[in-house]
Amino acid sequence: MQSLRDIKRRIKVVQNIEHITRAMKMISAAKLQRAQRQVEEARPYARKIREILRDLEAVQEEFEHPLLKERPVKRACYVVFTADQGLCGGYNTNVLHEAEFALRQDEAEVEVIAVGARAKRFFRQLGYAVAASYPGCPDKVSFQTVRPLADRVSSDFISGRYDAVYFVYNRFYSAVTQKPVVRRVLPVERQEVPGPVRYRSVYHLEPNAEEVLNDLMPRYLTATIYRIFLEAKAAEHGARVTAMDAATDNAEELLAKLTISYNRARQAAITEELTEIIAGADALKEEIGLKGE
Repeated sequence: MQSLRDIKRRIKVVQNIEHITRAMKMISAAKLQRAQRQVEEARPYARKIREILRDLEAVQEEFEHPLLKERPVKRACYVVFTADQGLCGGYNTNVLHEAEFALRQDEAEVEVIAVGARAKRFFRQLGYAVAASYPGCPDKVSFQTVRPLADRVSSDFISGRYDAVYFVYNRFYSAVTQKPVVRRVLPVERQEVPGPVRYRSVYHLEPNAEEVLNDLMPRYLTATIYRIFLEAKAAEHGARVTAMDAATDNAEELLAKLTISYNRARQAAITEELTEIIAGADALKEEIGLKGE
């Protein structure tokens, strides 16, 4: 049986852990709200630029852009998003396993671009070629954050280094639901118009439709990657909120058990002391009685 001092020490340690996990949960919950707001604010821009591209491609049926070029996939790149730190449940593990499965299934020559320290370490240990690595998604994602990665994958695709580029990340659904997905980003999929079109926006293009499309296509790619960054960051915060909430509950449960153990041990110690005192008093009475006789 553990001593009172050992149990008290364990209670103190668990209380400190509970304070940390509770604070991390509150911080991640606040960051999650901001990340969700960013995701919602990015949707109108992404939706509108997609509609414009769809309409202009319908007008310019013969339009060709290097980012749209389909070719046999001999070399592929997988951009894998993880967090720089842990304490976020299965967030990192799920996306890494999904990426590893996709890499094993791909018959082409593959390279990895790691976003986050966990992805870089994981794939180097497995022996995959890590072409580049970037820090994990910052709390405040902006287009300046996204542009270096977008410029790299687009230039590598246009130069022919890669025939396809896939992004592997956790898609955010809610604070308790995040699912890893593998999404092909390059070549850019053409925006097809489903069924007969009753309404289409009218655009006056200067200097011409082709130059406008040439300018919009990289913007569309950057907007797509920007959305992926936001989804990955929101999913990370959601996973961390869930993990810290579970850790706090476990700490509270462990504290309750340790408190019961402490009270039982304290009661046993008091009972043992009383027993010793009573036994000593009885022995003293017997000794006094014998002397009196």
